[in-house]
Amino acid sequence: MPKTLSPIARILFSILFALALAAISLPQFLSSTYKTVDTAFLIAAPIVAFGILIWLALPTIFEHISHPLLLSGFVALPLALIDLCLIQRAFPAGWQQAFVTLVLFSFYSIFFHQMAERLMRAAKSFFTSLAHFALAGVFLVFDAGILALVSANPGVYHPEQFIPSIQNLPWILLGLLAGFAINGIILGALEKWGWLNWIQNRNWGERIEENLPGIFAAFTVCFGYFLLAHGFNPPVDSISLNNTFFASDTYFWQVRFGTEEGYSIGRAVHPLALLFMRGASSTLRLFLGGDWRLAALMLVAMTGAGCAFLLWRFIYNASGSASYALGFSGILAFSTAHLIFGSVTETYIFSAFGLLLFFVLLQKPERENNSFLFAGLLNLGITVSNVAQSLIGFWMVKRDGKQWFTFAMRLASLAVALTILTASIYPRAITFFFVPSDLFYETRHTGFVGRADSIPKRLVTLGKNLFLTNVVAVPPEVTVVDKAGRPPFPKLNFFSKPYGLNEFRSNRYQIAPFVIWVAALLFAFVQFFRKRKASPHFNFQATFLIILAFNFLLHINYGFDTFLYTPDWTYALILFVGLSLLDFKDRVWLNWTLAALLFSLVLANGVFLLTLTRILQPYLVP
Repeated sequence: MPKTLSPIARILFSILFALALAAISLPQFLSSTYKTVDTAFLIAAPIVAFGILIWLALPTIFEHISHPLLLSGFVALPLALIDLCLIQRAFPAGWQQAFVTLVLFSFYSIFFHQMAERLMRAAKSFFTSLAHFALAGVFLVFDAGILALVSANPGVYHPEQFIPSIQNLPWILLGLLAGFAINGIILGALEKWGWLNWIQNRNWGERIEENLPGIFAAFTVCFGYFLLAHGFNPPVDSISLNNTFFASDTYFWQVRFGTEEGYSIGRAVHPLALLFMRGASSTLRLFLGGDWRLAALMLVAMTGAGCAFLLWRFIYNASGSASYALGFSGILAFSTAHLIFGSVTETYIFSAFGLLLFFVLLQKPERENNSFLFAGLLNLGITVSNVAQSLIGFWMVKRDGKQWFTFAMRLASLAVALTILTASIYPRAITFFFVPSDLFYETRHTGFVGRADSIPKRLVTLGKNLFLTNVVAVPPEVTVVDKAGRPPFPKLNFFSKPYGLNEFRSNRYQIAPFVIWVAALLFAFVQFFRKRKASPHFNFQATFLIILAFNFLLHINYGFDTFLYTPDWTYALILFVGLSLLDFKDRVWLNWTLAALLFSLVLANGVFLLTLTRILQPYLVP
């Protein structure tokens, strides 16, 4: 490739850049007080100066441009612009958006340039049949559906906040042009300083290549969840949607880790929630222009996407099949439980993330006990009762009483110490899980089966939430609540109709995912009891069944709406099904069945999201 530009091309580039810079910088200086000749000089002199500077710089810039880097730039272009749109309101000034565009574009360009061969190899190994294209395509259909939902309901989701102002478009163009111009220089500097060698020595390339389908799932899921989060979490100075989504405290949790002021928890069951969630949110906001709310919504969406990746990783570790793992990752991502709690500000998606992380780590039981402490602390710290799931899994997989006791003691000791630290950082914000009266305060959330005739209905509702409605949505029960101090607001719950499945036939899109999911569940249980201990994954399968039983017993008398707790067990149910059907992972019919289930889930649960949107719209402040 020639290392110099032709004179004509050099002139055209110089003029283009000079005009772009002038369009950005000069309008603010134009004034009616200037005479015509003054205005002409004010415009012409900077254009000429910009043109000369660019003319002088172009040979050096062009020397560092290569065809592969240009190609990676065109691949990076849509991703950089999408990311900019998602976070643009945190950087309203034109020069800020130019800088953000440059950073995003350069990052993606250099990433694709360095990873091109590996990404092509990973894609080639994944897309070996039409079924695999269908599985991956459903994730894109999901994002397209969410975009359509957001665009069609501006009163709820306010899509205008994702569109940069027209005045900033020249700045964004400047950022892109600058990225094309200096990416070669940046790449050369990284190579000179040895950073790329350091990354290569850390095997990041191999890891990205191996995990590419899971990364793809996480990126697409994060996009959809983040858009939904803007509708389901109005600003705290707007209407409070607390206790709207299935008894969740969405408003209070947004205030707790999505505002500078914060808010007290006052409950012992979330001892480290502020330390983890507010700490992560406050760190993330440093990269988002100091916008607390944007950081909170991004954190929830990223955590939900992390759950999709971790479930992919667990099934991939067990099966060695990236497509099989992608199918079950999609079931989790498009399930009712994760669509809701991956987009509302609450604790439950963080619980699911911690539990999934713990079990992915546990797939290598030879790890040192200390390797499990962070995930264990996350589970205990977000919701105390979830530590039981960690301890159950540790015992069932390792089967070593001494190691179990050592791990439990270390975990409890660290949890107590960090709870004291949290209480010191956030005075009077939490109570102590190791103080009996503080912990037993939670008994106020019990007593929902006080009458004998309510027990059967409670068991039916809980059973449906445990196996069915946590995956396939049904129409919510809606009541309008009028409380003192705030305007009327809708309250949504999943209170099962007595003894029947008619709610799964409320619209034509629900039948297909319901039938496929129930068939998969039944087939999984048949396979489990047929193979029992002959399965190499029996310990994990038994663990997940015990976890389901534990949650069932716990919530018989705890919690107003048991759907609120579905992220605490949906992952276990899906992992159980995935492990139980491993014998058929390479069958083409199973891949097509998974693709059909994902597509029908997106349709059915998309209708559910539309229903929620229409219920909320009359109550939201324009």
